[in-house]
Amino acid sequence: MFNREFKLLMYVGVRGDAPGQFWLPTSVHVDDRDGIYVTDYMNSRLQIFQLLSDGLETEEPAAKH
Repeated sequence: MFNREFKLLMYVGVRGDAPGQFWLPTSVHVDDRDGIYVTDYMNSRLQIFQLLSDGLETEEPAAKH
């Protein structure tokens, strides 16, 4: 991930099951508030990232009831 000045802030996407890691990402969506949503089929999860001025913050999605 890069900021507007093209400075590398962080990278995500190596294989694994920790935050910021994926096994088989199948969809990516960016909303109008710079939220990034990534579905990961093999890890059976949705990871949510929030773009901040100094990088990304990982959020846990709300649990379904």
